[in-house]
Amino acid sequence: MLYRITRRDLLRLDSTEGVPGRWYRHVEIEGEDRNGRLVQAVTYMAQGNEVDGKPTLRYITLLRDGARAHGPPETHIRFLESVELGLLDLSSQTVSTRGGQMVAIRGVAHFSIPVGDVARSMRFYTEVVGCRHLSTTPNGQMVFLDAAGTCLILVKRNPPINPVPDNHGGVHHAFAIAHDEYEAALDHLRAHGIEITFEENRQGGVLNGPRAYFHDPDGTVLEFIDLTSYAGSPS
Repeated sequence: MLYRITRRDLLRLDSTEGVPGRWYRHVEIEGEDRNGRLVQAVTYMAQGNEVDGKPTLRYITLLRDGARAHGPPETHIRFLESVELGLLDLSSQTVSTRGGQMVAIRGVAHFSIPVGDVARSMRFYTEVVGCRHLSTTPNGQMVFLDAAGTCLILVKRNPPINPVPDNHGGVHHAFAIAHDEYEAALDHLRAHGIEITFEENRQGGVLNGPRAYFHDPDGTVLEFIDLTSYAGSPS
């Protein structure tokens, strides 16, 4: 199916899908409109693995429902109906609870970080980390930022936020950086006088890739990661 969208809509989609990044990339294709005219279009293609997996039920259901709603040739419908599912489909399963069925979540809507000085922290998270300011509450106690499609809320709390300056037992917040921009991101931190406390290239786990750790002005541990693979990524 083809959709006519604005350039701004495409940029919002890019932000949602992590483009540019490690997961998807733009592919220019040639499509055909309802009148049989050829048009240029853009789609997303997953970077893929050495052996690509099968789609989850949730993912293929979106494609099937979308196809039925727009009335493509019956051969297209039959093809989508014939696609085999992955053996493990945790992304779309419901979980039985005493109260009935618990539906699967669709993503993280927002997360919050306590800060001692809202204005100082807003400058840090926009100018150093790379978030985008969305809104500040009238009383100045909360700041809403966009972190590549996920809302980050800075919430005023009485300092000290982190009385002991350590690694906080693994509690931290990680921001994914595009592969080609990872080293530049670390140079950006250093240029702002931010100490990188630890670096590693972790592989074979759940979240893989080079990463670097640093602190925000209140001592909260942050991470920049060149995310090469994630065990929970849908097929």
